Amino acid sequence: MNVYAIDINQDTFAPARLVSFSSLLNVAIPLILIVASITLLAMLFFGGIKMVQAGNSSEEFAKIKDLLFWAIVGFGFIAVSFFLTKLVGFITNVAIPL
Repeated sequence: MNVYAIDINQDTFAPARLVSFSSLLNVAIPLILIVASITLLAMLFFGGIKMVQAGNSSEEFAKIKDLLFWAIVGFGFIAVSFFLTKLVGFITNVAIPL
């Protein structure tokens, strides 16, 4: 009789490490920060190119300036929330492995 099975443990199967909601957050939050950083860089790059292409059009320049402003504000919110989480963990002496 053939039995086909694999041993599912944390060393051989990565999703087995996600045993609780907090462990899921410890994986998701750094990924969100990475995606936000890459998105910010892409928006800055795109905005810079569009600024050069706008030329003397003050209306287009204002749109791009607004885009860049809100991209930086959005990333700022994400960064501040990350550091506040770390600060709360430090003050309460709770290990938050982010």
